[in-house]
Amino acid sequence: MLPLPKLDDRTYAQLVEDAKKRIPPLAPVWTDHNAHDPGITFIELFAWLTEQQHYYLDQIRGDNELKFLKLLGQKPSAAKAASAQITVSHRAGSDASVLIPAHTPVTTREGDVTFETEETLLATAVKLRKIVSILPTGVADYSEANVRHGLHFAAFGTKAEAGSRLYLGFDRPFPAGARVPIEFELYDRYPVARNPVAADDRCLWIQPSADLEWDYYSGAGGGSWLPLALEADETLRLTFSGSVMFTAPDDALARKVGTIGEELYWIRATVKQAGYELPPKLERVLLNTVPVVQRESVKDEPVGSSNGLPEQYFDLTRYPVLPESLRLLVEEPSGAGSEWVEWKRVDSLDASKPTDTHYRLLPDSGRILFGDGVNGAIPRPAHPKDAITIKAARYQTTEGVKGNVGAAAITRWADPTSPLDALELTNWQPASGGAPQETLEQAQMRTRKQLQSAHSAVTSEDYETLALSTPGLRVARAKAIPLQDRDDNPAPGVVMVVVVPYGENANPVPSGGFLSTVCRHLHPHRLLATKLRVVAPDYVKASVEAEIEVQAGYDAAATRQKAVEALLQYLHPLNGGSDRTGWPFGRPIYASEIYDVIKRSPGVDCVRRVRMSAAGKGIRQDAEGSVFLPPHSLVYSEAHRIDTITAEADCEPRGGCHG
Repeated sequence: MLPLPKLDDRTYAQLVEDAKKRIPPLAPVWTDHNAHDPGITFIELFAWLTEQQHYYLDQIRGDNELKFLKLLGQKPSAAKAASAQITVSHRAGSDASVLIPAHTPVTTREGDVTFETEETLLATAVKLRKIVSILPTGVADYSEANVRHGLHFAAFGTKAEAGSRLYLGFDRPFPAGARVPIEFELYDRYPVARNPVAADDRCLWIQPSADLEWDYYSGAGGGSWLPLALEADETLRLTFSGSVMFTAPDDALARKVGTIGEELYWIRATVKQAGYELPPKLERVLLNTVPVVQRESVKDEPVGSSNGLPEQYFDLTRYPVLPESLRLLVEEPSGAGSEWVEWKRVDSLDASKPTDTHYRLLPDSGRILFGDGVNGAIPRPAHPKDAITIKAARYQTTEGVKGNVGAAAITRWADPTSPLDALELTNWQPASGGAPQETLEQAQMRTRKQLQSAHSAVTSEDYETLALSTPGLRVARAKAIPLQDRDDNPAPGVVMVVVVPYGENANPVPSGGFLSTVCRHLHPHRLLATKLRVVAPDYVKASVEAEIEVQAGYDAAATRQKAVEALLQYLHPLNGGSDRTGWPFGRPIYASEIYDVIKRSPGVDCVRRVRMSAAGKGIRQDAEGSVFLPPHSLVYSEAHRIDTITAEADCEPRGGCHG
């Protein structure tokens, strides 16, 4: 047996001596350190208790630590399967629709990693010919950008105003009644990352910022736009990458749209209600695309035979196992014959009764463990000399992190004799999400981080931290402010949280859906008697007019432009301020700081005059020109005017030249 590790190798005598050495600095008046002193007796007592505690802590094994994690509601995570999207296309000369069943295996070019399709897909020969945006400002054709790698385009323009439309033109109609998915891959490389959210939780927790309406051009009534029968929208109004599923109509009609001279079959998305914090930018629109998961399915595998003894275990031939996929059957006696009975998988047999048909699974090794007749039933044969058969009706295995293959790596059908071999396939984006079995140490570290993170909103910092972590949103900034009544007195039990979304406008404004999503996230974390308000910031628009002298050798126009850019950067709600982390909520704009910002701009010799104007709710401006803001207000700017003068000009400013 290997020796157990020692958490602390100090002996009883060393603990006593260490404690005595701490007496002089902590209690200088205590000078008698002999054994007869009562204080020394207490030190010896606590040293003995400490040594005993170290001994018992040294006896803790890995299974004990697993139990401690269970008390905290945690356990090491099983291996996770990677996922990707594959796009299927017909080879030259083939135009018949092909049905690809769910769980169809596909593999990489080398054939070493296998994936399975998650859904059934009808691969049609329809091709996407045109992508056109028709905006209040004009028409834009993005068909070429859709087939070029690395390009992206604004689906509804840079503002996504109400009435903006995205048109998709196809060369032929879809088979009537077919379930058609259109995959939208959105540009997502922004400075502020989107908080993670499970795909299944999007519709439950996130209220879309904008509203879209989908139509198709129909032959009804000689030609008209009719509503498209949507089945599902994984994109949540083109906010996330995903598929829009619809049922193909039977009366689609070809026509021309805008300046497109070709007659095509069109569907379109119209912005009915504006409000996007970030108008959607598309990298690619794809047909015949289906999600795949890196796993292999095993069916009807014999596991072993039970002899009725306690604490039996059996091993599956393939692992790591995806726990939720295992369906274990035991052939139990029934009357004159037998029947297959499904047993239930549990994380622990501690709470199982003697009659509970439970078992445990160790996913990383594929081991199945049964109970001892006290905690969990034993698979017992009808007669002691007989055996009872156990089989796995089905289970799935994964290779974890190995499944994170690169783009264009999934190119083959796993069965080379399959009739699907007439179809080509590829994955435009890399597979992701694959992870190995979590070790005990990793589970402990993850649990510590979760315990240290804010779960209850008590302080203002708690509200701000939780608001910034709202799932599925890009919350750039948050500020919790105790609400005040009309007399500027604190309103007890009321907290106002101001949130700022990430956006590319000078003053990013959250939509009603954005505010509602943050509020729903904060609501279960607040104290019971606390009333919560989530609001948008009040923006103050600032504008600066200044006169400067340009240093010799610098171009006047370029110097003016640099000064304007410096002011736009400084007076910015997301990356402004002196530390470039965003203008602080409610912070005044001091005229002296504006002088300094302009003076530090390259090429500026001195600042002759500065005049600042501001517009917003609740602001005031003093005689020096400084602007004072309410507590929940932020500053933004869109334009500034900088004039250049010569040093000889007779234009003496108030207070002289600031240089």
